[in-house]
Amino acid sequence: MGSPLDSAVGIALQAAKGTAITMSSSFQYLLFERGTISPAEIQRAYGRLAGSLRSLPRGSIKTGVYSGGDIDFVGAPECVGWYLLGLMGEAASASENGTLYDHVFSFASDEFSLPYFTIRKRTAGLWHEQFQDVRIASFTVSAPATDMVRFNVGMVGINPQKVANSDWAPASYLDDGVPFLTCTATLTSPAYGTFKATNITLVQTGAIALDEEWIVGSYYPDDLTLGGRAFLIDCILHATDEIFGKMVYDPDYVATTATWTPEILSDGAFALQLDTQEDEPQSLAVAFDTANNNIDWIMQPVVIDGRVNKQLMRVIGTVKQSAGTQVAWTLTNDRSTDYA
Repeated sequence: MGSPLDSAVGIALQAAKGTAITMSSSFQYLLFERGTISPAEIQRAYGRLAGSLRSLPRGSIKTGVYSGGDIDFVGAPECVGWYLLGLMGEAASASENGTLYDHVFSFASDEFSLPYFTIRKRTAGLWHEQFQDVRIASFTVSAPATDMVRFNVGMVGINPQKVANSDWAPASYLDDGVPFLTCTATLTSPAYGTFKATNITLVQTGAIALDEEWIVGSYYPDDLTLGGRAFLIDCILHATDEIFGKMVYDPDYVATTATWTPEILSDGAFALQLDTQEDEPQSLAVAFDTANNNIDWIMQPVVIDGRVNKQLMRVIGTVKQSAGTQVAWTLTNDRSTDYA
């Protein structure tokens, strides 16, 4: 049996849909903890049919296939840029930042436009697959206190194939960079109160539903259309009266007493920068539209638990559309060339 450590996942940007990448030097690989991207088959059962005089079902038939799954990883301060490009749709030209380079990822002018990728996967040294016309469907950043930052990327694609790997050489194109850490992070709190977070989770998703993509005459989805986006900020915080009062009762709350109002607390000043532990730290930062306050904040019911030593509370920010730069991810690393 093969070892899971003898596995590899690589990504390469396609010029267009239907144009799979075949040159091995175009791919970049990363170290990962877990990956599930695989063919996903549509199987239809015949159902219960009378007339056979038998009690078991007649069987089933395959009627379609696509590719899908996700990958969990730490580190990869260069390779993560390809997944951000797939998530956002556009990357600005690299700009020098000392000896490093800034890469800013934002929505394209057509916010529903996303690039396609080819994904290669080696499973435990046993077999090799290639997935064409893949789009990034989700991107999750998990940042618990005093720990490494972990990422989860969800993908969906059109055409899976089992292939040979005679020239893949994943070790030659591997991003084995150091992880981002939460103990070196910079958290910018919203204007209404200081966030002392024990855990932060950022979840950005794209609605890529296959239901309407199946067409008569094909085993494969016709395309992978982005129908919309969502971005949630989930924080576990040290509880404070100010944050509680402003989120639950009244955004203008000052102290002690308040009458509940239906007004939503909107504040876009939240920002998070995650750094590596190096002499010249590489970083990943996310920021929102501060000028137009494009995050709506709510508080989950506060749980009083006598088994813990510190009162905590959970707040969730929902990013909404605005006239300015709604979401911007900035990746600072040693890559001098563009993500294009």
